[in-house]
Amino acid sequence: MENTNSVFRALAVAVVACTVSTSCWDSHGKKTTSRIDTDTDTDSDSDIDTDVDSDSDSDTDVDIDTDTDTDVDTDSDADTDTSSDTDTDDTDPPTDTECYWGDFLVADAADVEELEPYLCLTGGDLTITASMLASVDLPNLQWVGEDLIVEENTVLTSMEGLSALHDVAGSLVIGGNASLTSLAGLSALESVGGELIIDGNAALTSLGMGSLHSTFGSFSVEFNPVLTNANVPSLTSVGGNAEIFDNDALATLDGLTALTFVGGNLYVSENDQLMSLSGLGNLTDVGDYLFIQGNDSLSSLALDDLANCPNLTIISNPNLPQCEACDLVEQLLEPPLSFNFSENEPDTCSDDCA
Repeated sequence: MENTNSVFRALAVAVVACTVSTSCWDSHGKKTTSRIDTDTDTDSDSDIDTDVDSDSDSDTDVDIDTDTDTDVDTDSDADTDTSSDTDTDDTDPPTDTECYWGDFLVADAADVEELEPYLCLTGGDLTITASMLASVDLPNLQWVGEDLIVEENTVLTSMEGLSALHDVAGSLVIGGNASLTSLAGLSALESVGGELIIDGNAALTSLGMGSLHSTFGSFSVEFNPVLTNANVPSLTSVGGNAEIFDNDALATLDGLTALTFVGGNLYVSENDQLMSLSGLGNLTDVGDYLFIQGNDSLSSLALDDLANCPNLTIISNPNLPQCEACDLVEQLLEPPLSFNFSENEPDTCSDDCA
């Protein structure tokens, strides 16, 4: 309809132009006679006849324009039909792109087969507790809308079957899996909306979640007796507490070098083999308490970038020089609201050095 209006406006302009000028052209480029009589001939009849011929030419132009308008309308209709068909096709996705709605428990191979086509699970928790499965292959699963709980899987050895998972909107709990040795299969996981809890996995030696950059809740690594490195190399922020507690073989925190922010408390406690906190050397902010207790081998803090921490408790680390705690207070931008330094290695600094 817009093209038709444009044609008629063009014709109107052409007619006006012909009435005020000495010549004009039809739509084929043919010059027509002017409506203004510039002829010195006094024979008005001849002029009138010429005008009539010109009008006839104009009528022909109108007919041609009308045909052109019809062609344009036909094209428009064809385009409209094509778009409508395409949209209809787009509303029918294949079934394997749909989300499963509600809670889902994976207890055996049949459950894995049922869930396998889905890209996501929403409206409920996904719980994997399958005592007889060495692997849980869900290669299409990319997103869990609530909690993901992986616990009490007796023979589960790896998380490779969840290699496409990139987001857990709720909490991620991995606990009590007696044969699980690594979490490297979660290499695509980028964020956890709630808590990340890795608790009581007797054979776990490595975390290795290389893409994980944030947890909005707490980050807890505790009671994993053979874990040697809490390596989450891309983790920059923890919204809640960070708890590294009672991991008997944990010797280094070098896998946490990207961590700069802990919104709640930071606990590093009862890790018998941990000698230094140098892996936390880029940490700048702790929102509430820094609590370092009962790490028998700890001899160095090395928290060189820590600038903000309102409360400090550093106690019962028998090989940590007391002066290290005092030096930490001095580097803070603001004096702590509270501090407790006691039962660390005696040296020239007193317990109340701050």
